[in-house]
Amino acid sequence: MLYIKRNKQGDITGLTENQANGTEALDLAKEDVLAYLKSEGISPAEAAERSLSSTDFQLIRVLEDLIEVLVKKNVIQLTDLPTEAISKLYTRTNLRQQRFSLNNLINEDEEQLPL
Repeated sequence: MLYIKRNKQGDITGLTENQANGTEALDLAKEDVLAYLKSEGISPAEAAERSLSSTDFQLIRVLEDLIEVLVKKNVIQLTDLPTEAISKLYTRTNLRQQRFSLNNLINEDEEQLPL
């Protein structure tokens, strides 16, 4: 999702993919938003596509978690899914576990550093 930043006068000063204080969701129905996009050389269609694409990763994680819950509750079996889907789920699970392990190693090293 894309968010817009405004200055104290209410003028748009930028776009961001991260929601933060002082940002608001991109609204392609607002004339000032359309004018800003045009001034930056961004078409409304491109802005909508970028906004949609940025939510894809979030939705993927939701779907992964949903599949995991359904399997744990025996609502579905992992083998009910297509082979390619199973392979992708295993790959992502392994990558997340590796990232988790690396984060733990980094945190352990930081805890052992003398101040």
